[in-house]
Amino acid sequence: MAALEFVDQGNGYVLYSHKADGGYWRLDADDKYRQRFLIRTDEPSAWATFDSRPLEMALQLEARGGLTEAA
Repeated sequence: MAALEFVDQGNGYVLYSHKADGGYWRLDADDKYRQRFLIRTDEPSAWATFDSRPLEMALQLEARGGLTEAA
């Protein structure tokens, strides 16, 4: 994470700024019981309240082969 610089933290997230392009990235705070997600945000003013659950669920479904119908 040498290219990322700490900006702020709160609401269970940490906000970083990318040094090269100035973009902002939100990382879930460290929690041994949860998968951590790194999400680029175009709205640095709303980074702590952005609802990323739909993105996280879609990624997990894709990574695990999607949904199957019960027989």
